[in-house]
Amino acid sequence: MTRYLMAAALGLALAAQTTIVRAQDSEPETIPFEGGAFAITETPEMDKTLSFDGQLLARNYYVSLDRIILLGDTNVALFWVGEGGNACGPAMLIAWRNGGSMDSDIVGEDDCGAPPASATSDTLYF
Repeated sequence: MTRYLMAAALGLALAAQTTIVRAQDSEPETIPFEGGAFAITETPEMDKTLSFDGQLLARNYYVSLDRIILLGDTNVALFWVGEGGNACGPAMLIAWRNGGSMDSDIVGEDDCGAPPASATSDTLYF
């Protein structure tokens, strides 16, 4: 019984320490892309924003990079963006440079998430 209580107390202490570290970790995650950078930043409201060189692309509770791929001669960044939880999966945000500006589109935003993307050398499939 004593071992169990000590293990439970240690587990709670480690969980509290992990929570404190996460609360202090407010540095944005940066991802270099096409001469600029994406930034994933946690807000004071505990959700996250996705921006490219200051241009807001998405805001939600879950934002993460899936991968960067080459479609034809265009680099494309794929991000998961969603509410979190287990009711619906995240949507897929697709971002690419169009001349000097950044374009983006979202797949699965109104359909309870997007399936994982498959890519060939010039096509993206869902």
